[in-house]
Amino acid sequence: MLAQLTLTQVALITGILVLAGLTKGVLGVGLPLVAVPLLAQVVSVPLAIMTLAVSTVVSNGFQAWQGGQLGSVFRRFWTVFAPLVVALFLGARLLVDLDERKLGVILGTVLIAFTLLSRFPKLFHVTVRHEKLMSPLVGVVSGLLGGVSSFYGPPLLMYLVALKLPKDFFISAVSTALFLGALPLIISLIFYGAMGYQEFILSALSVIPVFAGLLVGQAIQKRMPQEAFRTGLLIILLLTGASLILRAVLQ
Repeated sequence: MLAQLTLTQVALITGILVLAGLTKGVLGVGLPLVAVPLLAQVVSVPLAIMTLAVSTVVSNGFQAWQGGQLGSVFRRFWTVFAPLVVALFLGARLLVDLDERKLGVILGTVLIAFTLLSRFPKLFHVTVRHEKLMSPLVGVVSGLLGGVSSFYGPPLLMYLVALKLPKDFFISAVSTALFLGALPLIISLIFYGAMGYQEFILSALSVIPVFAGLLVGQAIQKRMPQEAFRTGLLIILLLTGASLILRAVLQ
């Protein structure tokens, strides 16, 4: 499979991974959103997803640990993370009859609506008092959605954006959540034979260009004002919503 890739394909894949890593470095999110649609123009969609599998785990683990706030993140959001992991494993069994296309349209519409409503801060803001009630619910909903469709990221992202966290703490929190969600995915790909030796090698090699972009993105992020960072997140949410709807329509 690796031998079948042309030099042009390798160059395109590398450039796409650098761009996706740059987005991830700046905003803490956006790696699959940027990479998968573009990679799918070069290779098959399943191979595009597998190409990102190792990078997703490693980059999120790196950003979760890097800020030195991992302990604080777990103390604050363990009631999100624990239900998320459990629900991810249960989701496929409990929601086997759910129509994934309808789910994509619904979730995409919610994301776009959230992005528009976020322009009116008083309408969508989670207070610390409500956080204790909402955290377990967000974890369960995200996990169940992820179990059936791999869409565990958007609900978590909406919730963390609504908490209006400082950008460094946000990146650590969202990266921890995405790491915990991505780890079962790569384990299942290997366990069920979907990811063979060659696919794993390609996925592992993708870490290099992703991290090249990520490190440049982090340098940009350090100079970015909080409001510009939040605007970037809202743009990512808007694009994610549109991507989910488009994916559902074209399926």
